[in-house]
Amino acid sequence: MLDVRKISWVRKDTRSYASTLFSSMHMFGYINNYPKFVGSRLHKVMFEGKNFIWYRYLEPSDVKQFEEHIRSKIEEENFVGGFLKKLEGAYKEADAFYKQMLGIDFSEVDDSSLFESFDSYFNKTIFMTSGQSASIWVTNAYVEKTFSKRKLTEKEKQLLARPLHGIDVVAEEKQFLGLVGRAQHNNLKKFENFDSQLKKEFEAHFKKWCWLSAYVAGETWRQEQFVKRVDSALAASDADEQLRKINNEKEKVEREITALIKAKKISKEEVFNLRSLIHYRMLAETRMGLANYSSQKLFEEIAKRKNIPENLLELYTFKEIREDVPLSELQKRKRHYIVLMGKDDFYFFSGKDADNLSKEISFSQSVEKEVGETKKLGGTPASPGFARGRVKIILTPTPAELSKVKIGDVMVVPNTTPMFLPAMKRAVAIVTDEGGLTCHAAIVSRELGIPCVVGTKVATKVLRDGDEVEVNADKGVVKKIPQKVF
Repeated sequence: MLDVRKISWVRKDTRSYASTLFSSMHMFGYINNYPKFVGSRLHKVMFEGKNFIWYRYLEPSDVKQFEEHIRSKIEEENFVGGFLKKLEGAYKEADAFYKQMLGIDFSEVDDSSLFESFDSYFNKTIFMTSGQSASIWVTNAYVEKTFSKRKLTEKEKQLLARPLHGIDVVAEEKQFLGLVGRAQHNNLKKFENFDSQLKKEFEAHFKKWCWLSAYVAGETWRQEQFVKRVDSALAASDADEQLRKINNEKEKVEREITALIKAKKISKEEVFNLRSLIHYRMLAETRMGLANYSSQKLFEEIAKRKNIPENLLELYTFKEIREDVPLSELQKRKRHYIVLMGKDDFYFFSGKDADNLSKEISFSQSVEKEVGETKKLGGTPASPGFARGRVKIILTPTPAELSKVKIGDVMVVPNTTPMFLPAMKRAVAIVTDEGGLTCHAAIVSRELGIPCVVGTKVATKVLRDGDEVEVNADKGVVKKIPQKVF
């Protein structure tokens, strides 16, 4: 086990979802699957869950060594192509398995088959997410290699960092608008007025995409919400015209990328590899929603047979899923837990043990950085544009929190996952503490055409709900507008 007292940690990122099951799965992936994708792994990793927030800590010298390994790998002639094939295979296997799970009645299977299904779910999911996690390191190294050779503007970097096949949220929107357009052609104003065939097609669309913003713990769409969305779209502007705008924008972007490749003499292979890496980096983010959706009945049945609430399963580790964990231990984990990486395994601490361990941990950077009053923030320009609006800070993507973001607000967050998508679509601009050019917030914002500045480090600490700000995402600057006093 790592001796945490001899390590100076840096907080790498946060997630608004603390699950021991999720953390133990990730730790297993680091130890066992990273070498399968990239030939090496991190050796000093710590996860902490506290007050429903999940933190990941790394050790700087370990990160440096791993980054150097990745940089050396991408210089190998066939590494990136082989890596992409591994990712594609992992995603295809996981997709096929999740769709198969949706057709299983787990209440009809015996205990042995039930837990075998969990094992299959675990293996498919953690292999896919390990590939996605590894792809972030590979993508960052490949971006560095591609961009360092050339003098590129921020806009040019953003162009080259567009995913090769778009993103699921745009694909869903296009299919949805196609269906709405057909209804508008028939002058239909409400979902309730559709004939049986058109209703079936909308219902099929609902079933196909209802997991899109679920991620690992979010809600799938509800039928009544979807019907309201349909009715709102019918009453809004011409769906055909909206669809044309999306397609025209996509064609414009592809023309600009083609022109940029020619002007900067970038090889088509380099751009293909870069955009493919970003495509797969994003694909697993949304596919976690499908994993969540397809496994709901499985987890419901396991919880039923254990005679515990389903949400308590999230406080198990994957190794304990066949066991009974005392309720007192689960309550400790709910309050505070720490997972530490070992050479070939991980170690788990909860409750007071986690409290005591955390007191012995030192950091090379202040985790809760002291920040004072500031009128201007800087970050990485992630998606171009200029916007002005009132700040809404969202720390956890619960439905209640997300509903705070209204059309025209500036959403300020630590980072984003697909669980934030409903609010992201309403925001006039997005500002994050964490992330870079290829993070989730950056990629989604570019595809949706929303101005975005990432990596400000302190936006959620120095800004307040209701502050009026200007976001210059061309330059990566966020300015607070002084309130007028009368």
